[in-house]
Order: sequence, then C-alpha cells, then structure tokens
Amino acid sequence: MLHSGAARRVVLISADLRLGHNVLRSIWSLGAKTYLIYDKRSADFLRLSRLCEVLHASDNMAADDPNIFLRIINEFHADRPIDAVIASDVAGLVLLAKIRDRLLPPVFPMCDCDILTMLNSKRDFHALCIATGVDVPKTLFFDNKNEIVLEKIREEVRFPFVLKPTESFGGRGVVIIDNLRDWDSQVLRNASYNYSGLLAQEYVEGEDWSISVLADNGAIKYWAAFSYSDLSTEFFERSDLLDMAERIIAETRFTGVANFDARFDSTSGKMKFLECNPRFFARVGVTRLCGLNFVQAGLAMQETIFRPWIRAPRRTLTNGKYYSSRELRSLRGLQRLVTLRWPLAPLIRDLFELANDPLPPLMRSLHRDPERKVLN
Repeated sequence: MLHSGAARRVVLISADLRLGHNVLRSIWSLGAKTYLIYDKRSADFLRLSRLCEVLHASDNMAADDPNIFLRIINEFHADRPIDAVIASDVAGLVLLAKIRDRLLPPVFPMCDCDILTMLNSKRDFHALCIATGVDVPKTLFFDNKNEIVLEKIREEVRFPFVLKPTESFGGRGVVIIDNLRDWDSQVLRNASYNYSGLLAQEYVEGEDWSISVLADNGAIKYWAAFSYSDLSTEFFERSDLLDMAERIIAETRFTGVANFDARFDSTSGKMKFLECNPRFFARVGVTRLCGLNFVQAGLAMQETIFRPWIRAPRRTLTNGKYYSSRELRSLRGLQRLVTLRWPLAPLIRDLFELANDPLPPLMRSLHRDPERKVLN
C-alpha cells in the first residue's frame, strides 16, 4: 500500500554504475526519492549522486547473504514505507529474485531467476531463438580458446567471425577475427584473453539495432526499436523486430524489462538477433528523453499498487532522434545544430540533468574500462 504524503520512496539495487545512474535519473524524473543499495566493486561512484541517499554498500553483492538485504529493506520499510524496489542490472535482479517473495514493499515487474539466467546466457538464448524460429547468425560454442577448432569455424561460420565470451557484457572480450594473423595476435598469443566459455559467431555486415521491451507474463506492453551508433540513436517502427521479440517473450512468459541486440543483415535483408540483456539497458535514459520512461511504464503496469501515483506513458516510440552532447565537438554535429536538424529538447534536458548530477558520469569517464564498448 502506498504511504500518505507527496514524497515517494524507491529502493534501487545496482551493481552497474552506468545502468544504475540511468535508472536513478529515471526515478528522479518522477519526483521520487531514491535509497541506494550498491556493489562497491562495480557501482561505487553512484554514492556520489545528488539524486539518492545510500541505504547499504555491499562489498560483493553476488557473494553476500541475501537475507542481509532482505532485513535492511524490510526494516527501512517499517520505518519509512517504500513504494517500490527496483534492480538496474542482472546481478541486482538475481539478488532481488532471491528475496522478492519475502519483501514487504512492492517490487518492480521482474521475472524468476531461472528465466533471467536463461536469457542472460548467450548459449541458451541462441538455442531459444532457433527453437522459436528467430533468425540468428551461425554460431559455435567452445569451452576456452584452446578448444577452438579453426577448421570447424572456417567450414561452418567462415571468416570474418566475431569471438566473444558467453558470460560477459558491455562488449568485454569481443573481437572481430578477419584472418589467421588476427587470431594469432588478438587471441592465441594474447595471455589476457583467457575467458572461460567462448562463442564464434558469423560476422553480419550491416547496421546495429536494438529493441527494448517491458513485458508482463509473456506479453509485451511497452517497446522501443532503434538503430544506433556510439553518438546517435534513432527510433523507428519495426514490426520485424517486434515480432522476433514477441516470440521470445511469449515462449519464456517473461516479465520485466529486456533489451535485444540485433544486426540488419545487408546481404539477406533480414534482422538477426545477437543477444538478450534481461535488464534495464544503457539507452533507457535516451529513450526516456525522447518520450518513453520505462521506469514509469513498469510502475504504471501495476495499476492497483501505483495508479494513484503514476500515469501510464505512451506505449511505444516509433520516431525520434537523439544525438549525444559529444557530437557537438564534431563538424557534423555543429552542422546539424546550425541547420536545425538536431532535436534540441532531449539534448537540453540531458545537459540539465548532467549538470544537476555530474559526479557519477564524470567519475565513470575518468575510470573507463578500456575493454568495455557501447552498452545497450
């Protein structure tokens, strides 16, 4: 039950700095106060945010006793009632899944741990796509780099191919192998390339796409499809991506937020799914600035709990553009600005929010993981 008074309280569980800050900004935009539970190893700089108050700092969220978090949240709720508990990333969702049934405050829509684990596994997701008739690139799986048989890759996948760890995220460990020289220098003789579990995947020539969804028990309620680069995002109505996502969501009876990375195959003219991220996505902030707040949507979906507070947002984004403020440093960006081809409303709002809470993104840029690439 919602507490009386204007101030709303949300507990955010986060083990990822970028995802956590994007979700934090989304909560703040709704006028709620956030109480943060974070992993000091991977989300430490979230404590510097002006938009939250620290409730608990974990040394290792995956290893800590879940009952510790259960006690902290329930005791806080007894003193100052909480309107929602939200996890921004897979580690936070796994933790939340373990204690959800014993939590006193309401929990943001999410799936069970077994479904979360299956969709987060690149191997299991690939098998699920094949079983549901969703196009994917040709892919082979290996335990480690020493088990890779190049002849088998040459016959079934072909050069060039993408090599990446099955359990990593954020682009860590992803390399494109064009020839034997690349294989030798980037992988075989690279001592730091020592991941357990690897996939060798057909390189799909074409544009990068994603579709992000919010689902309830196997039915997609909100969605946004977009093409993207490091500096830009453009939203479109893509019935093909929606159909592919609906098959996966329905088959797993998924509940919660998920993002599907895809590539438009310029040879076949078809979309191919690459992987699933069953969590909030890095462009959740961009999507919100362009008109669809996935945090708001998830709260609105639970009408009996949150309807007095939250009004349902639009169901989908079928158009709109966003350019990163970093684009202002380029001639192309300045030309877009001068010729009025730059949508200014999202940029102005983004710059305002960054100025209002600058420390987490500043510290993230100063301590950037060199292996981490663009995250969706």
